[in-house]
Amino acid sequence: MYLPLLVSAALALVAPWAGRRMPPRAGTWATAPAGVVAAGTWATGLAFLAFTAVGQVPLVTEQGPWSVSALAAEDPVNRKVSAVCAGAVLVVVVSVTVASWRRGRALVDAWRECRHIAGGGELAVVDDPTTTVAAGCPPSSTIIPSTWASSLPP
Repeated sequence: MYLPLLVSAALALVAPWAGRRMPPRAGTWATAPAGVVAAGTWATGLAFLAFTAVGQVPLVTEQGPWSVSALAAEDPVNRKVSAVCAGAVLVVVVSVTVASWRRGRALVDAWRECRHIAGGGELAVVDDPTTTVAAGCPPSSTIIPSTWASSLPP
């Protein structure tokens, strides 16, 4: 149970060190998925620890084939710790939901803004180019800020 959490903690300590010693592209491709796996492992571990308390709630017990007395007798985690873990899992779920919603909306907004930009290798001048705007634009478009446009030769 605790081994995946320890491995994730070790990964959190080693990944920044290893990422700084890799080329930027390789470091990004190596550390981003490792971070997602580590975060998922932590959330899953917290959910397992929280389940020992949640599984003893009578309403939840009716849904599963386990015994409250058997689970309470074999409960390796203090109820207060389980309650804190359940609260942390709830915070993680809400945070991921809100962040996913915001990122999705940003990508939809970027797509809407970029669908009017000329495609096929043409130049597009925009007032505020951000990475989210560039993410929704055609890959063959060149996007520059309007402040740079004044310095281009005619």
